[in-house]
Amino acid sequence: MKRRDMLAFLPPFGGHPREASSEEDINQFANSTLPVTPRSTAGLEPYAGVWGTDEQLHLLRRTLFGVRRSDLTAVSNKPLADVVTMLLSPGATAEPPLNYYATSAADPNVPLGETWVNAPP
Repeated sequence: MKRRDMLAFLPPFGGHPREASSEEDINQFANSTLPVTPRSTAGLEPYAGVWGTDEQLHLLRRTLFGVRRSDLTAVSNKPLADVVTMLLSPGATAEPPLNYYATSAADPNVPLGETWVNAPP
């Protein structure tokens, strides 16, 4: 049984089941075979095009959460390989939050001025 014949038994939305369809009922515009597309190798070669401000902005927009002028200035005179390395390298981690509550009732396990990160649960 073909998939189309199997689906022909299903009722349309809010309707009744249909009879099994014949070959004449199949849509003439439906694909009878899947199209054959050649395998693409685009993107595997290193980029060799122009590396100007437009391309720099495009790369920054695709890799950052909003582009600032300081981001563009940081990459403006660097080659593409250096910019990609800079974008893919991990940045500095932020300092963990500290306990600055005046009372010890806020969290008795963490002393004043210490972080919650390594505190016992």
